Formats: sequence, structure tokens, C-alpha cells
Amino acid sequence: MKKAKSLILSSVLVCLLAVAMILTMVPTNIVSSGMNLKIAEAEELQQITISFDANGGSGNMDTVNTNAYSEYTLPECSFTAPENQQFKCWATKGPKGDINEINQDSISLSYQDMTLFAIWEEAQSVATNMTASYSGYIIVGSTINPSQISIKVLDKNGDVLETVNAGAVTYWYAGNQINDPINYVFNAVGSLDITVKYESLEAIMTVNVVEAPVVEEPEPTPTPEQPEQPENPSVDQPVVEQPATEDNDGNGLNVGAILGIVFGSLAVLGLGGSLLWIFVFKK
Repeated sequence: MKKAKSLILSSVLVCLLAVAMILTMVPTNIVSSGMNLKIAEAEELQQITISFDANGGSGNMDTVNTNAYSEYTLPECSFTAPENQQFKCWATKGPKGDINEINQDSISLSYQDMTLFAIWEEAQSVATNMTASYSGYIIVGSTINPSQISIKVLDKNGDVLETVNAGAVTYWYAGNQINDPINYVFNAVGSLDITVKYESLEAIMTVNVVEAPVVEEPEPTPTPEQPEQPENPSVDQPVVEQPATEDNDGNGLNVGAILGIVFGSLAVLGLGGSLLWIFVFKK
């Protein structure tokens, strides 16, 4: 009886030893990979839900169901921002309510559901448009004048955010970039549309190229003719009229003049008589 029990015990020990030997011969990586495969399959089968909170904003965003332990790309925020604010980033809340901002494009998920909160910041004016204009004109065969270029960046309301220097942009004509705009010679007459590009914005600047104006010389001013002078000019003496007095009424000789004539005549007669007497009667 004792021999039978010893034989049975020996057989069991041999079997256990054989099993142990077989297990030691199986590669451990096969066993571990098989276990990892089962774990991975279990994780892929587990779904979690991601919800979105406007956190003071308005509107709705649909929840997302995705695999646990996967890499999740954060979506764009479609909530309406509070007044005078704009979207900054997504964030999660910790167990104590602390906010953890996510400053990257994706996150690694765990096996738990998650809520993403929209974080807002003070709104800043965003450039949405630009204008470009050129005052004056360009004479054909000459270059552009940078001081006559005006470039402005606008927001969505049309307010000017920035006045851009003419040298800080690029210029394009007919699909080709003008590499040296300051020395670019315009050889075609007409209205040319130049595309002006600044960062992500662009605008059309119309430039008028004209022919050089013809400057006419002014005609000489004629010299006024001088009046002809007579060879022997005679100067007419003005006639001075004597005013009428008591002795001269303005129509004849006055009394003094008449008396002078009378006395002069008598003197002449007396002198003539004396000469006649001497030559005639003396002889």
C-alpha cells in the first residue's frame, strides 16, 4: 500500500516538473504581448465623452464621444464671446476647481469623461482689411515717389489700426513681384493696378502714368509805341488875361495908356518942328 502511494506521489511530481519545464521554454515576450494586446483591445472598446462649457459665453457645442487613452485634437471654439472679449484657449478644471489652461493643439485622454471650458480675454482689434492709394501721377519713363503712397490697415469696422510704411510692403504687377519698386521705371501710359501685400492682407493701388506735359514758352510782351515828337516843337505861351479894373474895363486901352500916347505924339511933333526950323529958316 505504501509503495502504491509513493508511486502516485512520484508521478504527480514528475508531471508538475514537466509542466514547469514546458513553461520555461515559452518566450516571455509572447506572453506579455498577448496580455498587452488584450489590455489595448479593452481600452479601445472604452469610450469617453468630452463636453464643452461656454464659461460666460453663449451658444452650444455638441459633445464628442471618443476612445479613452487616445490623443484628442482640440476643436475651434464656436461659442459667442462675451461683449468686448475674445476666445483665448481651452481649459480643464481640477478636483479643487482650479483652472488648467491648455496651451497646445491636442491633449492625451484618460479613461474618464472630460469637460473643456472656454477661456476668454479682452478683445483686441483684428486687422481684416487694408487700403493702398497713390496721390498724383507718374510721368512715363520715371519712377514712383514713395512719399505719395498711403497704406492703411483697417479692422472690421473700418477703423485705422496702423499706417504702414511704403517700404514695409511688397508690390506686384501683372503677377510678378517688383523687387526694386523705388527704381522701377514705368514705361507704359495709362492706369496701372499695382497689388500691394502686407502680411496676410493685400490691396490694389491704381497708378496713373501720363505723358510728359509740353511746356510752351511765353510770347514776348510787346513794347508800347512812343508818340512821335515834332522836329521843332513850338511852345505855345499861355495867354494871361488881365482882370478888368476901373481904368480898364477889358474892352480897350486904359486912361494911362491913352495919355502916354498923346504926350509921346506931342513930343515927336515938337522935336520934328525944331529940326525943321533949324534947317529951313536958319538958312
